Amino acid sequence: MFQVSKKPNTPNMIWDANQNSPLCKFVDGFLETKDKKLADRLKALGHTVTEIKEQGGEANGGAG
Repeated sequence: MFQVSKKPNTPNMIWDANQNSPLCKFVDGFLETKDKKLADRLKALGHTVTEIKEQGGEANGGAG
């Protein structure tokens, strides 16, 4: 999973001009996605991207 921090002075919604549709929407300055292509694209636009390692359920005390 990737967490993307919106760069300052940019809108909360990023428009994809190629697809003529919204690319993504930031909530409180952040976006979480599993889409590596989207994360790479946002990084190229100057946003900060952090990869978050997902934790396994049972090994970490998950129910089940």
